[in-house]
Amino acid sequence: MSLALFILFHFPQLGLAQTNARLPESSIKTVYIVPTSHYDFGFVDPPDAVRERAARHIDQVIRVAESDPDFRWTIESVWQVNEWLKRAKPQPQYCQ
Repeated sequence: MSLALFILFHFPQLGLAQTNARLPESSIKTVYIVPTSHYDFGFVDPPDAVRERAARHIDQVIRVAESDPDFRWTIESVWQVNEWLKRAKPQPQYCQ
């Protein structure tokens, strides 16, 4: 155990001790923790392979979204959309 951790855990006056203080009431009742990821272009495969996989991924997302009304997804970059548009003939309802 490092000396810093030893000091912080064994000397509560330095701030890590539990207190009986209560937080003020809040209207926030639920906090959602959402895992995220980041896709570094070209670090896992050659750029052409990454480009194709990114475009196919949007196809998969659309299929899941159509089957699950509670599904939520955030695209990481406009680049992915552009690659998907280049290779796909998207149906009009996806491009509104």
